[in-house]
Amino acid sequence: MSLMRHAAAMVKGARTLVLSCVMAAGSVGVAGAIGLTAAPAQAQMFQMMGGPGMDGSISKRSIQLYGKILGFDKDQVETMLTLHEGYVSEHRGINEEMQGFMKRKQEEAMESQDWAAFQKEVPQKQREFAKRMMTAQETFLADIKGLCSPEQEQRWPALERQRKRETYLRMPFVAGVSVDVVDCARRVGMAPEEGKATPEIAEALEQYELTLDRKLVDVERMAKDAEEKVMKMTENMDFQKIQEVLKKFSDEAILIRNINRDGARRVSALLAEDVRGKFDEEVQRRSFPRVYRKPYVSRAIDAAVKLDNLDAEQKSAISALKESYAREAAPLNEKWSSAITTREDKEGSPFLSMMNWGGQQKDNPVTEARKARTELDKSYKEKLMALLKDDQKSKLPKEDALPQGMNAQQAEMMGDFDMGMDAEEEIE
Repeated sequence: MSLMRHAAAMVKGARTLVLSCVMAAGSVGVAGAIGLTAAPAQAQMFQMMGGPGMDGSISKRSIQLYGKILGFDKDQVETMLTLHEGYVSEHRGINEEMQGFMKRKQEEAMESQDWAAFQKEVPQKQREFAKRMMTAQETFLADIKGLCSPEQEQRWPALERQRKRETYLRMPFVAGVSVDVVDCARRVGMAPEEGKATPEIAEALEQYELTLDRKLVDVERMAKDAEEKVMKMTENMDFQKIQEVLKKFSDEAILIRNINRDGARRVSALLAEDVRGKFDEEVQRRSFPRVYRKPYVSRAIDAAVKLDNLDAEQKSAISALKESYAREAAPLNEKWSSAITTREDKEGSPFLSMMNWGGQQKDNPVTEARKARTELDKSYKEKLMALLKDDQKSKLPKEDALPQGMNAQQAEMMGDFDMGMDAEEEIE
């Protein structure tokens, strides 16, 4: 791998991971600082990273949840949503202004080849953008709090804990660190803020929340402390020290993962059998999103089953194919997720080894397990296509061979590293 591609891998990964922790404390500036590597490769790196900006705004889904946590009535919710529209508009404007600034400075540096000026000016300007974004967020949250009655204001600490989980459980260091056990309970109809959880389950969820929150306070403190340190390290191109900082976050991520696992086990043991299976599946899906994300072959089979011009023989064969695939994929998925867990328990975050200039190991139990699932997917896709006519094949969904949100260069560099999953769908 060329030096430029090594540097790009470092930039992509370091930016993502440090932003997951430090950006949460409002530090967009770190993104720019870590992005300042070898000048000739700068333009390509920013294209590969999808640009230097990062949205990070509070989503509508979160707002809907905040209303339930606080016990807002319909009028309060409508007012909160109106405030949210204003907040999102302001946040988007700042982000677009930042993107425009970065684009101009990048073009100027490419034309003049004066990357020293770029490195000097950009981090300071990005810190200004970060401060404006955080001010907008703090003002918005204060406005929401201002809508509360005295009784509702007593629930504000629960909202703050929720906000911490939304912010700091995005550290994609190890599998399971991004699992919010409370949200998994919500997905199976056990939302504690709506009184849908039994007293025993509600108590277990509260214990999990409080335990996790104490750890996230530590992470928040680390993130704020790391901001200026990482800025100086990147200005000096000291990737070794950056890696040492990331190692500390990785160690914390493992502790968070363990809290999530313990909380999930406690809640699972209290659930009725029919709900327990759905809850455990949700935890697995979020712990190992690359393993349990619905693959193309499953989506294609589901689409094929719904085709309106299938004959009886095709319907029967495709239904059997669907059952057979699910049966054969299950043990392979288990093997793959177990291999990931074993590796991380032994070696820590795979990202830290990937940041080493040698890259990731190509042959290991994780890659072998992934390859086995990939081969199964390929064989079942071929079986499906053999059952369909050309006009039926044309109605199947388009296949995306790359992981969601990645281009070919990013997928090659990230290898087996799983960037986690955002569950931003609207609450039903």
